[in-house]
Amino acid sequence: MTWARASAALARAQVIGLLQESSSELSAANGLVLQLVLAEQQRAAAAAAAAAAAILNTAAAPPITLPVGTPSQVVAAIAAARTRLGAPYVWGATGPGAFDCSGLTQWSYAQAGLAIPRVAAEQWNIGPHPTLTELQPGDLLFWATDVNDPSTIHHVALYIGEGYMIEAPHSGAVVHITPVYLDGYIGATRPVLTSG
Repeated sequence: MTWARASAALARAQVIGLLQESSSELSAANGLVLQLVLAEQQRAAAAAAAAAAAILNTAAAPPITLPVGTPSQVVAAIAAARTRLGAPYVWGATGPGAFDCSGLTQWSYAQAGLAIPRVAAEQWNIGPHPTLTELQPGDLLFWATDVNDPSTIHHVALYIGEGYMIEAPHSGAVVHITPVYLDGYIGATRPVLTSG
């Protein structure tokens, strides 16, 4: 009888141990499922916010008419940039889902078949420098910490005409259309287009 009781107690202890182990594993699995659900909810909320921002930005975007004779590569680059309205700014991002300032200009021109350098300071050197009164759609606009020193360039945007530009401005913002502003403006570059 003692042996039977001892065997029963041992079996009971093993069952309790297995239940506790299973309970711990189930608790860990529930925690993982909860993390996955929360991450998916956050992703869905971010996607919904980006879509809403894109819709609002597109609706608010002025109807810019490009001049007759605008080069096809410029038309294509501006059209590509407009498709990214509402995409989030992420430092170092080159698209197509997120961009930093020079990533947006580089990606937009790449869609038009023109390869330009990756960073804003290098993009400054890809063509002639028109004055403010000479700006044309497709020109790249630049801002610097020292407006007399191109090596301090820190921001670039794509001019779309009629005083407006498309930019990926900073963390926490999205690609948007905005009037050209001159605080810190150093100048513009007109990319040298390829034939065709």
